[in-house]
Amino acid sequence: MRAIRYNQAGHNQAGFTLIEMLVSLFVFSLVSVGTMTAMGSSLSMRDRVNQGMDALTQIQASRAIIRADFERLSARKRRDILGSFEPYVLTTDTDALISFTRLGRENPGGLEPRGDAERVEYIFEDNKLIRQSWSSANPNVTAEPRETVLFENLETVEVEFLASDLIPITRLAIPVDNTAPIPGVIRFRLTDDKNATTDHIFELRL
Repeated sequence: MRAIRYNQAGHNQAGFTLIEMLVSLFVFSLVSVGTMTAMGSSLSMRDRVNQGMDALTQIQASRAIIRADFERLSARKRRDILGSFEPYVLTTDTDALISFTRLGRENPGGLEPRGDAERVEYIFEDNKLIRQSWSSANPNVTAEPRETVLFENLETVEVEFLASDLIPITRLAIPVDNTAPIPGVIRFRLTDDKNATTDHIFELRL
C-alpha cells in the first residue's frame, strides 16, 4: 500500500510504509537464502563429480598398468638376489601377492644400456595395492624398486586364477619348464574401507 503524505507547501509526496519495507526485506532474504543454497548445492555437486572423475581416471590408469603387465609375461629363467636360478617364472609363494618377469620395458631411443625385461611384484601394504618393479629381471641385493600405488583405502586384496572350469585357484607357481596348461585369467578382488568389493579381471598370457 502506497501512503500519500502532504508537506507544508501542500504538495503530495509518495513513499513506502514501514510494513512495506519489512515485507520487501523478508522477500529479499528468502530469495537470497534460496540462491545461496542452490549455489552451495551446485558447488558441492561439482566437487563430487570432479572427485568421482578423478577416482575413475585413477582406476583406469591402474588397470592399464596391470593389463600391460600380464599381457607381457616372460617365461625366461631368472635369478634370486644371491645369483641362484629360481624355479618359477610366476609365483604367489613369496612375501608378495604375486611375482613375475615381464618384457616390454620402455627405453626411449635406447638411451640406457639395458634390456627390456623387468622384475615385477605386487604387494599389499598400508591398505594399498602397490606395484614394485626393478630395472632388471635379475636385480641385485642392493637394488631399490620403483613403487607405484595402484589402489588405496583397501581392507583386503585377494589374487585368484581362473581356469576353463572357472574354479578359483588361490595359489599358483608356474615352473620354468612348465608344459601343463595354465589358467588363462587372473582376478584381483579388492575390498575397500567402505566394505565395497570389486573384481578386476585380466587375461594371463604366458
